[in-house]
Amino acid sequence: MNFLPESQIHSKLNNHRSIEQWLGNYKLQDTYIIRFVTLHNDPKEGFYCWYGDFEDVGNENYCDIYSLYSIDEENEYGNRVEFSNIEEMLDFCYNTLKASPDKFVGKGMLQDIYLEYLKTR
Repeated sequence: MNFLPESQIHSKLNNHRSIEQWLGNYKLQDTYIIRFVTLHNDPKEGFYCWYGDFEDVGNENYCDIYSLYSIDEENEYGNRVEFSNIEEMLDFCYNTLKASPDKFVGKGMLQDIYLEYLKTR
């Protein structure tokens, strides 16, 4: 997998390109759960991220990570948090979500990580 160099994180976000990170997986009773975060810098909506724990119902024939639903019944698409700047958003990801500065990928690449995970689950 080609992870973004740390130097490109700001560049991508400053150019209004989203980035993502796989945050892990676990099993809750008989259900597989995955965690990920997507960071955005939208010209109209500003800085925000979507994150959450999602029920993993995928398989090698159905691997659309973006169609999964959150296990949080009140936020079926995950949690959205807004920020005033990139640094505040990254601090939240690193400190609260335990994201790693060297594991971000460009938008859409998370799908490939998910498919690799499904092959070994």
